[in-house]
Amino acid sequence: HGYSISDILRRVKVIDRAGEVITLSRQDIKSGYRSSGLDGYVIVAATFALYRKDRRSIRDAVMNNLQSRLINQDYSGPSSGCIFKNPAGMNISAGELIDRCGLKGNRIGGAWVSQKHANFIMNKKRATAADILELIDIIKKKVKDRFDVELKEEVKIIG
Repeated sequence: HGYSISDILRRVKVIDRAGEVITLSRQDIKSGYRSSGLDGYVIVAATFALYRKDRRSIRDAVMNNLQSRLINQDYSGPSSGCIFKNPAGMNISAGELIDRCGLKGNRIGGAWVSQKHANFIMNKKRATAADILELIDIIKKKVKDRFDVELKEEVKIIG
């Protein structure tokens, strides 16, 4: 394993803010941790160079990945997945920092910090965007106060 999308991406066709269709090669794209390098573009097509493997090893890898996700992440209700990026240069995840602040189960309106994975905000009872944004602010403040770490959103806030 250990591959990222950028390892197999060859080119991507995008539309820029001016409506122009552009084809970018992998070398044209500055990707990074939790960043595609394609902000501001709409992706319309991509070409990948895939590697051959036998069916059994592919199936086993997919099943292991799914099993790990089901065990470690919260799919019990609607969420956008992980809210925060893991802090750079630290050997601790954003979820662990949030958990160590005792925030699992905290809620604002219909938005709840997952009991299973603290980096998930669950929409349990018709959470509003304001509920979720307020909970994000509380999490960021508590983690900053306790660990002097500024969490950065992995999700994109629009509007």
